[in-house]
Amino acid sequence: MSEKLVKGNIFFYNAIPMPHSILMHKKMVEAGYKVNFWYYKGLTTMYPWSTIDNEVHYYIFNKKPGDLKKIFAQFSSADFAVITGWHTYMHLLLIIWGTITRKKFALWIDIHLEEIGWIKKQRNTIMLKIATYLFVTGKNGFNIINKQYGISEKKMIDFPYLGAEFEEQLVKQINEDRKRQVESGANIRLLISNRFIERKGYAVILKMLHLINRDILNQFEISILGTGPELEFYKSSISAFANKVHFYEWVEYDVYIQHVMRCDVYLHASLNEPFGIPPNDAMSCGKTVVASDGVISSAGRITTGINGFIYEKNNAAELAKILTQLANNRLEIYTIGERAFETAQMYAPSYNVHHMQSVL
Repeated sequence: MSEKLVKGNIFFYNAIPMPHSILMHKKMVEAGYKVNFWYYKGLTTMYPWSTIDNEVHYYIFNKKPGDLKKIFAQFSSADFAVITGWHTYMHLLLIIWGTITRKKFALWIDIHLEEIGWIKKQRNTIMLKIATYLFVTGKNGFNIINKQYGISEKKMIDFPYLGAEFEEQLVKQINEDRKRQVESGANIRLLISNRFIERKGYAVILKMLHLINRDILNQFEISILGTGPELEFYKSSISAFANKVHFYEWVEYDVYIQHVMRCDVYLHASLNEPFGIPPNDAMSCGKTVVASDGVISSAGRITTGINGFIYEKNNAAELAKILTQLANNRLEIYTIGERAFETAQMYAPSYNVHHMQSVL
């Protein structure tokens, strides 16, 4: 793919290659920017994809002197730099060097709701204050950062992680077919895609299964994607209550996309999700999303009962009530999904491209 300079030269430094960051890179190049995109390391055991889109060239920092020289040369020659957080020494060096050389740069950050210690809070405050801009993954995060760190919202720009791109006509046909099937009494396909760790909310899901009416639960076919230290416990516990449940553990990215396209309802139960990409993927696919108020991306885009559902993150009874409502009012599922799709279009890649242009 050509990287002909048209609008500006942008430098990115991120943690690991992810589908959303690769898509962001691709869209910036397509919009006419020259982009040098660096990652601290390659794919990890947490995200061992082997089939993600690599249409754009990016760099992996191998901690070699040649890499350091190239990084600082590209950083210095860029019109603007985007640094994702400050969790490695290389991130910190770039922040410090950018401050010394008066380089315009943004920290691209998501929102953490958990309490942090005084020392970390002071460090974070310093980093946030010295950045030229803060690229925040969601407007609802502006007020949170302002309250946490006393940073003015004037330096914040909404720059969300991108949802997946889908073939619109294919998705439309799938949704029309599923709408007819669901309204005719077929099982409602409920998808969960989340790691099995404490903050992902599986304890609330399990409690919901205790509370929900058996006849209602039997109307759902549940697919769960994800691995983690708590997998075996929840695999056993959830299977004891739901006999139409399938655990797929780790899947490749293209398989994940197929699961999103074939589901009817997507559930994201995280107690503390700094952003949350899968709910946005589901909305982009015209699906009804049910998410906790601990999921930053969903809390900023969903109005309950209009284009999805938000419930209080520890309230299993409220979650059970929402799923019961959907089972009893099947006509709502794809009507709400259509509104979710319309909302998702407001945050297409052009949204981020426009905000990037505003800082150059």
